[in-house]
Amino acid sequence: MSPKSLVIGAGAAGLAAAARLFANGFTDVLILEAGNRIGGRVWTVPFGNQLVELGAQWCHGQKNNVLYELAKPQDLLEESTFSQRNVLLFSDGYQTSKEVTRSLMSLAHRLVDSEEIRQAKGTLGENFVKKFKEEVPKMDGSIEPDVVDGFIESYHRFLKGKLAIDSWGEASGNCRVGYEKCEGSSRLAWKGKGAKTALELIMKSEAFDENKISKNKRVKNINYTQKQNGKVSVTCEDNSNYEADHVIVTVPLGVLKEKHQTLFTPALPTTHANAIEGLNSGNVNKAFLEFETPFWREHGNVFRLVWRADDLHELRSSKFSWAEGILTFSSVDYCPNVLGVRFVGKEALQAELLPDSEILDGLKMLLKKFFVGIDVPEPTRFIRSKFSTDPDFRGAYSSRSIKTEQLQTGATDLAQPLLDSAGKPVVLFAGEATSPQHWSTLHGAIETGWREADRLIEIYKN
Repeated sequence: MSPKSLVIGAGAAGLAAAARLFANGFTDVLILEAGNRIGGRVWTVPFGNQLVELGAQWCHGQKNNVLYELAKPQDLLEESTFSQRNVLLFSDGYQTSKEVTRSLMSLAHRLVDSEEIRQAKGTLGENFVKKFKEEVPKMDGSIEPDVVDGFIESYHRFLKGKLAIDSWGEASGNCRVGYEKCEGSSRLAWKGKGAKTALELIMKSEAFDENKISKNKRVKNINYTQKQNGKVSVTCEDNSNYEADHVIVTVPLGVLKEKHQTLFTPALPTTHANAIEGLNSGNVNKAFLEFETPFWREHGNVFRLVWRADDLHELRSSKFSWAEGILTFSSVDYCPNVLGVRFVGKEALQAELLPDSEILDGLKMLLKKFFVGIDVPEPTRFIRSKFSTDPDFRGAYSSRSIKTEQLQTGATDLAQPLLDSAGKPVVLFAGEATSPQHWSTLHGAIETGWREADRLIEIYKN
């Protein structure tokens, strides 16, 4: 008789866990999904006659990447245009040369990953700014100080997006310690088919039963006291109730932060509570604009916005202050007339609270300000994500902060299963936030789903 297993969440981790269980003979598996679609933070949506990614977008690297290993045999991946023709675009229309852009970006990347920055006391921001200003004159003495200052401000926003933090003052140089970067191309895209292809790869097994996914089932409580029949009891907001021998929880870290005190009965152990409190859930969003013609094509693919000091001061006192959180405008793979927008940090959250019309007005203002001398047409279509205010996500992806280090916690603590009196795991945790090496990635989420499924398979294999 197959043990009854519940998977909470039909994102990449939940689907991976369920697929693994199905493939290994577990027949009594049910997936409870809070929303009305599967995929979680993988969110490929139609945009006109094209597809865009409101959520996870790339396969990050090739070596030791389980997602790449799934996709490679079918030749599903290629280098994204996001890696090509990067431009530093200033708020007065000035552009640095390709050589200067490349030099500044290479230096910044090297410093962030350097042992000197990692071991230095103080915040990541403090140490990066000091070292960067020391190194630029040695590299190229012709770069003007105001260009250096503007680049630092822009790179700060870049790290807000990459590290999913609101400020580099909240992180130390150690915030990526333990992270395992998969070697190879870091931005591999899906040849216009969308990141939903990753979900299809996970569920491709004949054993996977999509009828076992129950949508619009937002879980209210997971009672693992097992007092009566040795089962874990799961109650949803619609008051439906499910019992299982094992529950794999894959809800995002932001949801755990908001609800863990009421979501679990009894309360989670201190080890788990500290991990939830100490790990960070970042504010990162996207928007997409469609135009009749791609006015930017001759000038570059990725435009990293750099504010002049006076312009930034003026912006901060305007109704468009949230626009400081715009990191880039960029071309979109297989969408020739679509311009992508990336929002980061506290401003990304601020923008979520505003109506689409105001965001659209602000984006049009930015385009006209930065693309000086170019006739910027009216966009014909607009769409955006709102991950931080969505009750099913409460953030984009996880990261580490100074608080993580102070509490001496991390993904390994969050990933520990809750055991019954016989030492058998009854509540298990998966999702990118529980990955000690690959947090914030799609392949990390998949790995953790397999990890928890394998934990159960090992118990019952005999």
